[in-house]
Amino acid sequence: MIKNSDLEGDLMIVTIIPLRIIGSRKIFGSILSIVTLFIFSLICRWFISIKLRFYYNEEKEILYATHLLIINLHGEKEIHKVKRNTNSNCIYFKYRHIEYNFEDNKFHPLDTGYVGKDFDSQNVNPLSEGKVFELNRTFGNCEVLVPIPSITSFFENELTSPLYFTQYTSITVFMLEGFYQLAILQPIIALLTSLINYIILRRAMQQLKKKAENYQQISVFRQNISGKVECITINSIELVPGDVIQIFCNQILPCDGLILTGEVLVDEQSLTGESIPVQKEHVTKDLLTNFNYQTYKKSILFDGTKVLDIKNTVKVLVLRTGYLSYKGQIFRNALYPKPPKIIFFIDAVKFLVIIAALIIALYFGLLWKMVLLDYDPSLIALRLGDAIVWILPPNIVTVVNLTMTATLSRLKLKKILGTQPDKTLEASQTDVICFDKTGTLTTNEIKVKYVFDDKNNKVQSISDRQILQILMSSCHQCYLLDNQLIGDTLEIAMINYSKLNIQQDSECKFKVILNENDSNLGSQEITLKVIKIFEFSSNLQRMGVIAMSDQIIRENQEKSQGDTKIQSYQYFYFTKGSAEKISQLCMSTPEGFKDLITQESLKGMRIISAGYKRIDSQDIHKSQNELEQRLNYLGSIIFENELKNDSAQTIEELKKAQLKMKIISGDHILSCINCGIESGIIEFQQLTIVIDYDVEQNDLTLQELNNNQIKELEGKSINQSSYEMLQSLLPSSLYVNSIYATKTHQNYQWAMSGQAFEYLKDKKILNELIYLCQIFGRMSPSQKSEVVKILQEQRLHVCMIGDGSNDCHALKQSNIGISFQQCDAALTASFVNTNDSINCIIEVLLQSKATSCNVMEIFKYYMIINVSKYVSAQLMMYQMQNFNNEELLYLNYLSNIPIVALQTLTPPSRKLTKDKINTSMISLSNFIPILIILIFSGLNMLGSYLILYYQEWYVPYDNNENDTRYFFYGDMNTQQFLNMNIYFLLSFYSINTYGPFKIPFWKQHHLNIPVLAFLILGILIQFVEMGSIDNYLGLTDIKLNGQYELNQFYFNITISMIVILIGRLAWIKQYIYQQ
Repeated sequence: MIKNSDLEGDLMIVTIIPLRIIGSRKIFGSILSIVTLFIFSLICRWFISIKLRFYYNEEKEILYATHLLIINLHGEKEIHKVKRNTNSNCIYFKYRHIEYNFEDNKFHPLDTGYVGKDFDSQNVNPLSEGKVFELNRTFGNCEVLVPIPSITSFFENELTSPLYFTQYTSITVFMLEGFYQLAILQPIIALLTSLINYIILRRAMQQLKKKAENYQQISVFRQNISGKVECITINSIELVPGDVIQIFCNQILPCDGLILTGEVLVDEQSLTGESIPVQKEHVTKDLLTNFNYQTYKKSILFDGTKVLDIKNTVKVLVLRTGYLSYKGQIFRNALYPKPPKIIFFIDAVKFLVIIAALIIALYFGLLWKMVLLDYDPSLIALRLGDAIVWILPPNIVTVVNLTMTATLSRLKLKKILGTQPDKTLEASQTDVICFDKTGTLTTNEIKVKYVFDDKNNKVQSISDRQILQILMSSCHQCYLLDNQLIGDTLEIAMINYSKLNIQQDSECKFKVILNENDSNLGSQEITLKVIKIFEFSSNLQRMGVIAMSDQIIRENQEKSQGDTKIQSYQYFYFTKGSAEKISQLCMSTPEGFKDLITQESLKGMRIISAGYKRIDSQDIHKSQNELEQRLNYLGSIIFENELKNDSAQTIEELKKAQLKMKIISGDHILSCINCGIESGIIEFQQLTIVIDYDVEQNDLTLQELNNNQIKELEGKSINQSSYEMLQSLLPSSLYVNSIYATKTHQNYQWAMSGQAFEYLKDKKILNELIYLCQIFGRMSPSQKSEVVKILQEQRLHVCMIGDGSNDCHALKQSNIGISFQQCDAALTASFVNTNDSINCIIEVLLQSKATSCNVMEIFKYYMIINVSKYVSAQLMMYQMQNFNNEELLYLNYLSNIPIVALQTLTPPSRKLTKDKINTSMISLSNFIPILIILIFSGLNMLGSYLILYYQEWYVPYDNNENDTRYFFYGDMNTQQFLNMNIYFLLSFYSINTYGPFKIPFWKQHHLNIPVLAFLILGILIQFVEMGSIDNYLGLTDIKLNGQYELNQFYFNITISMIVILIGRLAWIKQYIYQQ
C-alpha cells in the first residue's frame, strides 16, 4: 500500500494498515476517560496496542478507513487520521513533514512533479502568480522550519509520560495522609528538573534551527498579470517548485535545483563534509526521461550548498523545497532519530514489578492483622497507597534526567557535542568500535612519497616523464579561485608535485602550462586545456578528464615507444584511480605490477594508478565507459598518509578494555591492513587471511599475510572451491580436509574487500565472517552501513567513528555515532567531536560508563530508602503512628536529595578498563544482592521496632481507642526516624561501585564530605538534645535514654556494616567473574 521514494530517507514507511474507528467505542472510551480522570486516555497514549484493540477495526478498503496505522523502517508505530481533499476527493495524510497521497491503490510521498517524470528542460516557462499561489498551497514555504516546542507543549508531553505517573500517585497519597508539604514540594522539584531539560532541549533545537535557516533575497523569473516575463527580487521563502531563478557567486542555495543555463562551481561541504568543490553544468538533453537525481546529478544543485564560481548566466529550475530538498531530508532525520533501546529502563520496570508484587503480597498477607485490630478501612486503604508510593520511586525520573544532562555538560567541556541524553547510557554497552581510515585514524594531510613509471621504475625527476607529469596536473577535481587551489588534499599534493603551472581559463575547465626546451626553437610554452571532467565515483573507484594540447610536445628518449610526440591539437583521455580498477582498464601492466602494489600497500601507502590514451576530436562526446577501452598504463603515484599522533595510544587503551575494533574504509585493503598494524588493531606477526574477489575468475581469492609477506593460501584440496576452503577455516566449521589439521587451530586475523563482501552477501558464512574480520577495505558507503547492521543483528552494540559523508549512513545505523565534521550530514551522529583527536571515543566511553554506574546506584539507593520507609511505616501502623511532614522532608529531601544530586556529578575514572556495567536489574548478579540488602533493610527496621517494643517502660498502643487518623508523634515514630537517618547514609556505600568506572572512593570529596557532615548531624540528633531541631522534627525525649539508645545505635551500625559488606562482596564477585 506504499510506494517508497528517495524523499523518505531513513524514515521510510514500510507498512500502512487502514483502520476504522468504532463510534460506540469512541463514546465509551470518552466516558471511561472522564470516570478514570483521564488515566485511560493516558494508557491508550502510552500503549498503542491497547488503543488499536479498543478503538479500531482493521479495514480492507482504504475508502472506508478513518485512520491509518503507520509503521516505519525502525518499527515505530503511529496512528494518523485519513484526510480528504474536498475539491479533488484525494485521500492523504501527513507524516513527519511529508504528505502522502493515495493514487493507483498506493500511497505516494507528495513530490514536486519532476522526479520519476519526463519533461522538456528547454521548454520551462516562468510561473504565473496564480500558479505560484497554487503551488505554495500545495508545498508550503521554501524553508526547513525546525519546530521549537513551546514550554506548555513540552510540559504536556513530559508530565504525561508513564515515568511521571508514580509522582502523581505519590502526591495523591501524600494529600490523603495529610503530608501537604511533601505533596507540594515534590511536583515543584519535578517541574524545576523538567524546566532544566526544556532549556537544554530548546538550546539544541535553536542551534538546529539556526543551521536550517537560509533566508535571502533571490532573483526569480515570473509572469506578470499581462503574461510578460520579468525578473523580480523576492525573499527565498516565497520560492515554489517550478520557479526559474538566477544565481550568483557566494550565494547559498535555498532549494534543490536543475541548472538550465551556465556552469557552476559549488562547495558541498556543508552537506557532505568533503572539502572538494564540485563542478556542475547545465543539462544537455532537451527531453529528460524518467528524471532522477542520480542520473542528472552533474546538473543538480542542492539546498544549503555555496556557489563558488559561475560561468555565463546561470538559470536554475527549482525542483524541491523545504523538507523535500536534500538538506530537508537530513534535518528530518535529525529531528526523528532512531529510537534507542536501553536495557536499563526496560529491566528496571520489570524489577519494580517484581518488588511491587512481593510488597503487595506482604501487604495482603498482613491484612488479616489490620482487620483483627479493627483498623478504620480508610487507614487500611492508605497502607496500600503507601505500598505503591514507597516501592515506585517518584523522584527516580528526575534524578536520571539530571544524571544524563550532567554527562552531556561534561562532554561539552571536552569539546564533544551531543544532543541525545539517552545515548550517554547506551554508549556504556559498546562492544565493537568501527573506524574509518583516512581522516579518522590517519591525518587528512597527504603528500606524494614517490612515483613509479610505466615500467615500474621509481621516477627520480617527474619532469622526465612529461605525460605522467601532465596527468598529475590535469586529472583532478581541484579548482583555482583567486589563484588559490581548492579541493581534495590528495589531489592538491599531486598537483604540487607535478610542478606545472595551472591557470584559470574561460573557455575550458582550466589549463596547464608546460615549458619545453627544443634545440631548434628554444624554450616554448605549450598549453593543455582540460575540457571535460568525469567526476570521481566511489563505485567506479576512479575519475577521468579529456584534455587538448595546442601544439607539439617533444618527448625525451626515456619515453616509451609510441609516445615520441603529441600531435598538435590532439585530444587525450586521462584517468586515475585505484590500482585494481586501472589495471583492469589498461591493455597491459608491467611485470611485477601486482607485487609493487602489494608491497607499497603493506607499507601503508595510498596508491593511485594512472592510464591514458589519445582520442580523436569526435570522441569527446563519448561516455566514460567508451573512452576507457584499451588504455595505456602510465604509472602509479604513491602517497603517504600518516597516523594521527594519538591513534596508536588510543587503540592500545581500547584493546586493554577488550573492545573489538574494526577498520571499515574505502581504501585499498592492504593499505587498511597496514593502518591496522601501525595503529595496533591487528598484530604484525600474526597470520592474516585476506579475502578478495577475482573478477576474471568470478571467484574468491584467499591469501595469507605474515610478516609483510603475502602469498596464496596453501592447502587447497583438489576440486575444492575457494568458498569451500574458506568455510573450512572458520571456527564454526566441521569440515575436515588437508588444511584443517594444520591451520584451524591458529589464531587468525581476517580482512575482506568490498567485492568479496558483495560476492558473499547471500552466503550463510557472511555473518560469521563479519564478526571475525577486523579489516574491511574498498567498502562503499552502503556496504559500511550493512556491516554495522549485521553486527547489530548479532546483538552487539556498535560505535562508528567517521569524518565524511561516506560514513553518514553507517553513523546513523550504529548504536553510537561519532563524527569529526560539523556539516549538516553529521547531524545523524550521536556525538560530534570538534577537535581532530580520536581520543574522543575514550572520553565518551568513560563518561557513559560513569553515567550508567551513577544511574544504577541511584536506582538501588532509592529502592533501599523506599523499602525501608515502607516496612517502617507498616510496623508503626501497629502503634497507630506514622512519619510526620517534617521527618519525611528531612529524609526525602534535606539529607538524601543533596547526596543523590552530588552523585550525578561524580566524574569518571581516567582509565578505561575491560569491565562492563551490567545494567540489567533482573540479572542474578544485580537482583540477588539488592534483594538481600532490601531484606536486611527491612530486618533493620523490624529489629529497631522490637528493641523498643519490649522495653519495660514502653507503653504500646491501645487499639480500643478506635482512632481514624495516625499519630505523627511518639516514641516509635522517633526511634524509627533516628534509625533510618543514619542507616540511609551508611547504606549509600553498599551500592557505590566507585571502581573501576568512577574516580576512587577516597577522591570523591564532593560526596564524602557531605555524607560525613550529615552522618555527624544524625549522630548528634540521636544522642544530644538539640532544642529547635528536635521541636521541628517532633522528636520525643526517648533519645535521651542513654544505654537504650546506644543499643539501638550498635544494632543499626551492625546491620549497616553487613549491608555494606554484601554490596562490596557482590561487586567483588562480579569483578572477579569479569576478569
